[in-house]
Amino acid sequence: MTEAHEVLPPFSPLSVSIGIYVYQDRRMADPVERLDEMVDMARTAEQLGFDGVTASEHHRGRSGYMPNPLQLMSMYLHETERTWAAGCPMLLPLRVPGTLAEELAWLNARFPDRVGMTFAAGADNEDFAALGVPFESRAAAYEKGLRLVSDVLSGRNRGALGGDPAIARCAGHPIPLSSGSMTRTGVRRAARCGVGVTFGRRQWQPANAAGTGGDPVRELLELYASAGGRGPKVYTTYVFVGRPPEGVAEGIAERNVLGPAAAGLKTRVIEQPPRLGGTVDEIVEDWLDALAAGMDCVNMRIPYHGMPLSIAREQLLRIGEEVLPAFRKAVAGRPPS
Repeated sequence: MTEAHEVLPPFSPLSVSIGIYVYQDRRMADPVERLDEMVDMARTAEQLGFDGVTASEHHRGRSGYMPNPLQLMSMYLHETERTWAAGCPMLLPLRVPGTLAEELAWLNARFPDRVGMTFAAGADNEDFAALGVPFESRAAAYEKGLRLVSDVLSGRNRGALGGDPAIARCAGHPIPLSSGSMTRTGVRRAARCGVGVTFGRRQWQPANAAGTGGDPVRELLELYASAGGRGPKVYTTYVFVGRPPEGVAEGIAERNVLGPAAAGLKTRVIEQPPRLGGTVDEIVEDWLDALAAGMDCVNMRIPYHGMPLSIAREQLLRIGEEVLPAFRKAVAGRPPS
């Protein structure tokens, strides 16, 4: 595959992780074969030199997604040797925060320094309805849960869970945590709760996102820092080398704009998702721009709306064999921020 690469820790500076999704193929319709394919993609990502693999969450069999990132993380970690795994994101209001903290701690004990997590509040009201969880109260539940998980796993306040040896171990072996949000409210919340931030540059943005005409990434990172944020800063972006199949960009735009709007969230469009059809140099330039704006690392995903599995696999190889080496050459010798 590619030359040996020393794996960088979860969400650490200059690390590159890849999200694994459900792509279009008859094999993906069968649960057993779907998991076989997704685990095999994780193994391939490790062979190609990705530092980590990530899993996102939606329910009801929503196209592209699986319901439990933590479960997938366990599978990926068991089937790889060095690559780390993280949820990116896991919907925290749909979980019991204390139980989740215990589960993460024990997974971190079994796979030391190979576990990370990005949480999110959730933006699909149908997910909440299907699970019988109130959608309107998710913001308050999210901050309460985020603070609890962060406090417990960092050792700041383990509370009644302090007797759990895996949780106690996390004080010396912390799990990098982050919050996925591209709003002023969201980055302030992340800073208050002692976690990092995860977002991209050219996605849909809620109405209270940064919007002074400058780079929204830089603006939000400055706000995060001014609020006392000190955690990892994860840049998320879609990547496709060359020209993607017809309809893929439109599918992503529809999900990123019409989906949240249908859920009652006020949004404004910045532009189409970036680099859906780009050269290796253009993709690397986008990642370097994000680092220059203050991001630490990259979490990329191959577009999955309408994307055949065969093409997604081809893209995984091209990104691993062409984009990753070019990016690492560009940042060689650069001290981590």
